[in-house]
Amino acid sequence: MEYKQCLFLFLLLALNGCTTVNASLSCPERECQSVEQPKIYPPKIGCNSNDLSFESLFNYTTDEGKVLVELLGPVDAIDSAAIIITAPHGGSEKLTDMEIPQRTCSGCKTYKDSYTLEIAMELGYGLIDNYCKVPYIVVNYLHRSKLDANREIVEAAQGNAIAEEAWKAFHDFTAQAQLLVASQHGYVTASGLQGVKGLLFDVHGYSGKDWVPNVGSPFIQWGYRLSKNTLDPNTWCPIDERSSGTIGSFSHARNLPRQSLECLVRGPSSLGSRINGLLPITGTVDSGDLHCGIGLPSLEFPSPKSTANNPAYCAKAKENPSDDCHYYPGGFDINVHEKIDWDKSFAPNNAMMMNAVQAEFPRCLRFASGRNSRNKVHRNLANVLAEGICGFMLDLYDESALC
Repeated sequence: MEYKQCLFLFLLLALNGCTTVNASLSCPERECQSVEQPKIYPPKIGCNSNDLSFESLFNYTTDEGKVLVELLGPVDAIDSAAIIITAPHGGSEKLTDMEIPQRTCSGCKTYKDSYTLEIAMELGYGLIDNYCKVPYIVVNYLHRSKLDANREIVEAAQGNAIAEEAWKAFHDFTAQAQLLVASQHGYVTASGLQGVKGLLFDVHGYSGKDWVPNVGSPFIQWGYRLSKNTLDPNTWCPIDERSSGTIGSFSHARNLPRQSLECLVRGPSSLGSRINGLLPITGTVDSGDLHCGIGLPSLEFPSPKSTANNPAYCAKAKENPSDDCHYYPGGFDINVHEKIDWDKSFAPNNAMMMNAVQAEFPRCLRFASGRNSRNKVHRNLANVLAEGICGFMLDLYDESALC
């Protein structure tokens, strides 16, 4: 169905300049028609990763030498990928209540995001094996009941000195990794904003049982610090019309030549759509007609709001039409680390940016079924993520050396 989109008061005068719009197309399908098709960046043939590995670059330990927070990276910076993987919620170390008491604040989440640390490490090895590049990985080994590294310090550490130091180390190490990426891979200025050529990838997990009882949602929820309402195409299309240059975690990328926030977040070259194109992930169990790992938002599912209100996907909405399922738009980590000098002490120019994304992985990817199956699924997921992320980076910066 087609209709004429014109200014009402000048209808008769403007007919010759009207734009014909196909109303059956989704917002990203309309807005991203002129965008080049995603570049395919398959694993490098002949890539010899045997001599590549991680080493501990920085760590924060207890007085007894137990590592609580760590930055892993390449032995030689020339082998680095322009990718930082952060794992704030996958740790298992609880120490004693005498050392760090249980977090008890109202509304605090104290359960870990199971297997997200394992997925972060597998992604690291997937980048090594497929592209002969070593990313930086920032790990919080403390259990979330002791420290939540994805919250501001008061809620995160509850005033405990050890937890506060661990929290600071996690974010300091993230900033150090950003400086290392900037030093090796450089930066580019777009619309007056200096941005590091790279990506921060924040790894999380969610239950999603409000979506599908017992087994959980099949969606990877991609978070760009944009709410469900901002991502609602019925209200804002393209997203750029709602979101100013400082809203969302791609403030720098959206200002690069031939880029827009709309197409970066849910266009054909977005992370969600790229991963969708590489599904299914071997060893996973699909949810109805949806592959495990389908992206939200993506070209295929552009609106978290409408999807979360759709009883075909959201059991909670099916039970009660006034309810909807939960979407995670991105949290503290990608907010504060979109700028390198997160505490104003690392980089002299507080406008230095780095694009950041939060990935909430569903249970079907994290748990699988049984240890052997789970390990295989994590490795297969890592290979898919590595290809999707590297393709995204190649499209964004047109530099294969980044990944």
